Amino acid sequence: WLTLAGWRSMFWLFATCSALAFMVLLRVMPETAGDRSHSIALNNLARGYGRLAKDRQVMYGSFAIGLVFIPILTWVALSPVILIHDEGLSRLHYALLQLPVFLAMILGNLTLGKLAGRVPIEQPVKFAAWPILLGLGLALGANLVNSHSYLLLTAGLSLYAFGAGMVNAGLYRLTLYASDEGKGSVAAMLGMISILTLAIGIELAKSSYFSGGTPWFSAINFASGLLWFGLVLLFLQEHKRRTQLRAA
Repeated sequence: WLTLAGWRSMFWLFATCSALAFMVLLRVMPETAGDRSHSIALNNLARGYGRLAKDRQVMYGSFAIGLVFIPILTWVALSPVILIHDEGLSRLHYALLQLPVFLAMILGNLTLGKLAGRVPIEQPVKFAAWPILLGLGLALGANLVNSHSYLLLTAGLSLYAFGAGMVNAGLYRLTLYASDEGKGSVAAMLGMISILTLAIGIELAKSSYFSGGTPWFSAINFASGLLWFGLVLLFLQEHKRRTQLRAA
Protein backbone atom coordinates (compact mmCIF):
# COMPACT_ATOMS: atom_id res chain seq x y z
CA TRP A 1 0.00 0.00 0.00
CA LEU A 2 2.82 2.38 0.84
CA THR A 3 4.31 1.96 -2.63
CA LEU A 4 1.10 3.41 -4.07
CA ALA A 5 0.16 6.11 -1.54
CA GLY A 6 1.40 8.10 1.44
CA TRP A 7 1.40 6.70 4.97
CA ARG A 8 -1.51 8.94 6.05
CA SER A 9 -3.72 7.20 3.51
CA MET A 10 -3.39 3.96 5.49
CA PHE A 11 -5.88 5.31 7.98
CA TRP A 12 -8.42 5.86 5.19
CA LEU A 13 -7.77 2.26 4.17
CA PHE A 14 -8.40 1.07 7.74
CA ALA A 15 -11.60 3.12 7.96
CA THR A 16 -12.85 1.71 4.63
CA CYS A 17 -12.12 -1.87 5.72
CA SER A 18 -13.90 -1.25 9.03
CA ALA A 19 -16.97 0.17 7.29
CA LEU A 20 -17.04 -2.78 4.88
CA ALA A 21 -16.75 -5.26 7.76
CA PHE A 22 -19.58 -3.49 9.58
CA MET A 23 -21.89 -3.64 6.56
CA VAL A 24 -21.17 -7.33 5.96
CA LEU A 25 -21.71 -8.21 9.64
CA LEU A 26 -24.90 -6.18 9.71
CA ARG A 27 -26.20 -8.24 6.81
CA VAL A 28 -25.05 -11.77 7.62
CA MET A 29 -24.35 -12.04 11.36
CA PRO A 30 -27.09 -13.95 13.23
CA GLU A 31 -29.10 -12.10 15.85
CA THR A 32 -28.32 -13.39 19.35
CA ALA A 33 -30.34 -10.97 21.47
CA GLY A 34 -33.22 -13.39 22.07
CA ASP A 35 -36.84 -12.31 21.67
CA ARG A 36 -36.70 -8.99 19.82
CA SER A 37 -40.45 -8.43 20.25
CA HIS A 38 -39.86 -7.36 23.86
CA SER A 39 -38.78 -3.79 24.41
CA ILE A 40 -35.59 -3.03 26.30
CA ALA A 41 -36.24 -1.64 29.77
CA LEU A 42 -33.87 1.31 30.03
CA ASN A 43 -34.25 1.49 33.81
CA ASN A 44 -33.15 -2.14 34.16
CA LEU A 45 -30.21 -1.52 31.84
CA ALA A 46 -29.17 1.54 33.82
CA ARG A 47 -29.36 -0.34 37.13
CA GLY A 48 -27.37 -3.22 35.63
CA TYR A 49 -24.61 -0.92 34.40
CA GLY A 50 -24.64 0.87 37.74
CA ARG A 51 -24.01 -2.42 39.55
CA LEU A 52 -21.18 -3.22 37.13
CA ALA A 53 -19.62 0.20 37.68
CA LYS A 54 -19.48 -0.59 41.40
CA ASP A 55 -17.98 -4.05 40.83
CA ARG A 56 -14.29 -3.62 41.56
CA GLN A 57 -13.17 -6.77 39.78
CA VAL A 58 -15.01 -5.88 36.56
CA MET A 59 -13.58 -2.35 36.65
CA TYR A 60 -10.04 -3.55 37.37
CA GLY A 61 -10.20 -6.01 34.49
CA SER A 62 -11.81 -3.60 32.04
CA PHE A 63 -9.25 -0.85 32.60
CA ALA A 64 -6.40 -3.39 32.56
CA ILE A 65 -7.46 -4.75 29.17
CA GLY A 66 -7.43 -1.23 27.75
CA LEU A 67 -4.10 -0.34 29.33
CA VAL A 68 -2.23 -3.42 28.13
CA PHE A 69 -2.96 -2.64 24.48
CA ILE A 70 -2.09 1.06 24.55
CA PRO A 71 1.56 0.44 23.51
CA ILE A 72 0.70 -1.70 20.47
CA LEU A 73 -1.92 0.77 19.23
CA THR A 74 0.32 3.78 19.80
CA TRP A 75 2.96 1.94 17.75
CA VAL A 76 0.43 1.36 14.96
CA ALA A 77 -0.61 5.02 15.06
CA LEU A 78 2.81 6.66 15.40
CA SER A 79 5.36 4.29 13.87
CA PRO A 80 4.90 5.82 10.38
CA VAL A 81 5.72 9.23 11.86
CA ILE A 82 8.62 7.92 13.96
CA LEU A 83 10.23 5.71 11.32
CA ILE A 84 9.41 7.33 7.96
CA HIS A 85 8.88 11.01 8.70
CA ASP A 86 11.36 11.59 11.55
CA GLU A 87 13.99 8.85 11.12
CA GLY A 88 13.90 9.02 7.32
CA LEU A 89 13.57 5.27 6.77
CA SER A 90 12.30 3.87 3.50
CA ARG A 91 8.86 2.34 3.25
CA LEU A 92 10.42 -1.11 2.96
CA HIS A 93 12.43 -0.65 6.16
CA TYR A 94 9.31 0.65 7.89
CA ALA A 95 7.38 -2.45 6.80
CA LEU A 96 10.17 -4.80 7.92
CA LEU A 97 10.25 -3.23 11.38
CA GLN A 98 6.56 -4.03 11.81
CA LEU A 99 7.21 -7.75 11.39
CA PRO A 100 8.95 -8.53 14.72
CA VAL A 101 6.29 -6.69 16.72
CA PHE A 102 3.29 -8.42 15.20
CA LEU A 103 4.99 -11.81 14.81
CA ALA A 104 5.79 -11.65 18.52
CA MET A 105 2.14 -10.98 19.32
CA ILE A 106 1.11 -13.94 17.16
CA LEU A 107 3.70 -16.09 18.94
CA GLY A 108 2.25 -14.98 22.27
CA ASN A 109 -1.21 -16.08 21.13
CA LEU A 110 0.15 -19.44 19.98
CA THR A 111 1.92 -19.90 23.31
CA LEU A 112 -1.32 -19.17 25.13
CA GLY A 113 -3.02 -21.80 22.97
CA LYS A 114 -0.44 -24.36 24.05
CA LEU A 115 -0.87 -23.47 27.72
CA ALA A 116 -4.68 -23.36 27.66
CA GLY A 117 -6.14 -26.27 29.58
CA ARG A 118 -2.76 -27.26 31.02
CA VAL A 119 -2.35 -24.50 33.61
CA PRO A 120 -4.83 -22.39 35.60
CA ILE A 121 -6.28 -19.52 33.58
CA GLU A 122 -4.55 -16.99 35.84
CA GLN A 123 -1.08 -18.39 35.14
CA PRO A 124 -0.52 -16.95 31.62
CA VAL A 125 -1.62 -13.53 32.91
CA LYS A 126 1.03 -13.69 35.64
CA PHE A 127 3.71 -14.99 33.27
CA ALA A 128 2.96 -12.30 30.67
CA ALA A 129 3.83 -9.53 33.16
CA TRP A 130 7.54 -10.30 32.72
CA PRO A 131 7.86 -9.70 28.95
CA ILE A 132 5.41 -6.79 29.09
CA LEU A 133 7.30 -4.84 31.76
CA LEU A 134 10.78 -5.84 30.56
CA GLY A 135 9.95 -4.96 26.95
CA LEU A 136 8.46 -1.57 27.77
CA GLY A 137 11.32 -0.90 30.17
CA LEU A 138 13.87 -1.74 27.47
CA ALA A 139 12.18 0.62 25.02
CA LEU A 140 12.10 3.44 27.58
CA GLY A 141 15.70 2.92 28.69
CA ALA A 142 16.99 2.84 25.13
CA ASN A 143 15.15 6.03 24.20
CA LEU A 144 16.35 7.85 27.30
CA VAL A 145 19.94 7.06 26.30
CA ASN A 146 19.39 7.80 22.61
CA SER A 147 16.11 9.19 21.32
CA HIS A 148 16.88 7.81 17.83
CA SER A 149 17.45 4.18 18.88
CA TYR A 150 14.49 2.91 16.92
CA LEU A 151 15.92 -0.63 16.66
CA LEU A 152 15.92 -1.08 20.44
CA LEU A 153 12.50 0.58 20.58
CA THR A 154 11.26 -2.06 18.14
CA ALA A 155 12.98 -4.85 20.08
CA GLY A 156 11.40 -3.71 23.35
CA LEU A 157 7.95 -3.45 21.81
CA SER A 158 8.38 -6.92 20.28
CA LEU A 159 9.11 -8.41 23.70
CA TYR A 160 6.12 -6.54 25.12
CA ALA A 161 3.92 -7.75 22.24
CA PHE A 162 4.72 -11.38 23.07
CA GLY A 163 3.37 -10.83 26.58
CA ALA A 164 0.35 -8.87 25.34
CA GLY A 165 -0.50 -11.74 23.01
CA MET A 166 -0.59 -14.09 25.99
CA VAL A 167 -2.62 -11.99 28.37
CA ASN A 168 -5.76 -10.84 26.55
CA ALA A 169 -7.89 -14.00 26.29
CA GLY A 170 -7.43 -15.09 29.90
CA LEU A 171 -7.96 -11.64 31.37
CA TYR A 172 -11.01 -11.06 29.18
CA ARG A 173 -12.59 -14.36 30.26
CA LEU A 174 -11.86 -13.75 33.94
CA THR A 175 -13.40 -10.27 33.70
CA LEU A 176 -16.43 -11.48 31.76
CA TYR A 177 -17.27 -14.06 34.44
CA ALA A 178 -16.38 -11.84 37.39
CA SER A 179 -19.99 -10.69 37.69
CA ASP A 180 -23.32 -12.50 37.78
CA GLU A 181 -24.86 -9.82 35.55
CA GLY A 182 -25.79 -10.79 31.99
CA LYS A 183 -22.73 -11.49 29.91
CA GLY A 184 -23.91 -9.09 27.21
CA SER A 185 -23.97 -6.26 29.75
CA VAL A 186 -20.56 -7.21 31.16
CA ALA A 187 -19.07 -7.43 27.66
CA ALA A 188 -20.57 -4.05 26.75
CA MET A 189 -19.21 -2.39 29.90
CA LEU A 190 -15.82 -4.04 29.38
CA GLY A 191 -15.73 -2.85 25.77
CA MET A 192 -16.71 0.74 26.61
CA ILE A 193 -14.16 1.06 29.42
CA SER A 194 -11.30 -0.56 27.49
CA ILE A 195 -11.92 1.48 24.32
CA LEU A 196 -12.17 4.72 26.31
CA THR A 197 -8.88 3.82 28.02
CA LEU A 198 -7.25 3.11 24.66
CA ALA A 199 -8.46 6.39 23.17
CA ILE A 200 -7.08 8.42 26.07
CA GLY A 201 -3.80 6.51 26.00
CA ILE A 202 -3.29 7.02 22.28
CA GLU A 203 -3.96 10.75 22.56
CA LEU A 204 -1.54 11.04 25.48
CA ALA A 205 1.15 9.13 23.56
CA LYS A 206 0.63 11.30 20.49
CA SER A 207 0.85 14.54 22.45
CA SER A 208 3.88 13.24 24.36
CA TYR A 209 5.72 12.23 21.21
CA PHE A 210 5.19 15.59 19.51
CA SER A 211 6.26 17.34 22.72
CA GLY A 212 9.28 15.27 23.75
CA GLY A 213 10.02 12.66 21.09
CA THR A 214 10.49 8.94 21.61
CA PRO A 215 11.52 9.20 25.31
CA TRP A 216 8.13 10.65 26.20
CA PHE A 217 6.36 8.25 23.85
CA SER A 218 8.04 5.30 25.56
CA ALA A 219 7.35 6.80 28.99
CA ILE A 220 3.59 6.77 28.30
CA ASN A 221 3.81 3.16 27.14
CA PHE A 222 5.81 2.15 30.22
CA ALA A 223 3.37 3.97 32.51
CA SER A 224 0.52 2.06 30.84
CA GLY A 225 2.34 -1.18 31.56
CA LEU A 226 2.88 -0.27 35.22
CA LEU A 227 -0.76 0.73 35.65
CA TRP A 228 -1.82 -2.52 33.97
CA PHE A 229 0.39 -4.51 36.34
CA GLY A 230 -1.04 -2.77 39.40
CA LEU A 231 -4.63 -3.35 38.26
CA VAL A 232 -3.93 -7.00 37.46
CA LEU A 233 -2.56 -7.53 40.98
CA LEU A 234 -5.72 -5.97 42.44
CA PHE A 235 -7.86 -7.99 40.02
CA LEU A 236 -6.23 -11.32 40.97
CA GLN A 237 -6.47 -10.52 44.69
CA GLU A 238 -10.19 -9.83 44.34
CA HIS A 239 -10.61 -12.96 42.20
CA LYS A 240 -8.89 -15.06 44.87
CA ARG A 241 -11.00 -13.52 47.63
CA ARG A 242 -14.26 -14.26 45.82
CA THR A 243 -13.15 -17.79 44.96
CA GLN A 244 -12.43 -18.46 48.64
CA LEU A 245 -15.79 -17.02 49.67
CA ARG A 246 -17.64 -19.27 47.20
CA ALA A 247 -15.70 -22.30 48.42
CA ALA A 248 -16.37 -21.53 52.12
